Amino acid sequence: MENWNNVVKPEDKVYHLGDVGFKNFEYMKRVFDYLNGTKILIKGNHDNLKLSQYAQMFKDVRATHTLDKFVLSHIPLHPDSMYRWIANIHGHVHANSLASNQYVNVSVEAINYTPVNFEEIRERFNG
Repeated sequence: MENWNNVVKPEDKVYHLGDVGFKNFEYMKRVFDYLNGTKILIKGNHDNLKLSQYAQMFKDVRATHTLDKFVLSHIPLHPDSMYRWIANIHGHVHANSLASNQYVNVSVEAINYTPVNFEEIRERFNG
């Protein structure tokens, strides 16, 4: 929580790319209420609470989201689908990474539980 709040300001928008938890809703709610930012959930394969429960922690819940020419998803998209986007920012694979530089793994294990600024990712591809 400290890593998150050190980089996310209250006015920031955060896309959480899934697997936020699937048990103990009351504890999860306390954690997400403490975290800064307006939170959007890109639902993961382990996110199996009721939508009404996620609505108490997140402004919106989505399957994917397109941001500029980047696609945000929980599970990495199939390579044949990538012709439309510069890159796929995803979670799901924990500390593992995919061989293609078209995939950006932002699983918490890969980013030291510290949210990554989208502008840094965009710069990596445009710089």
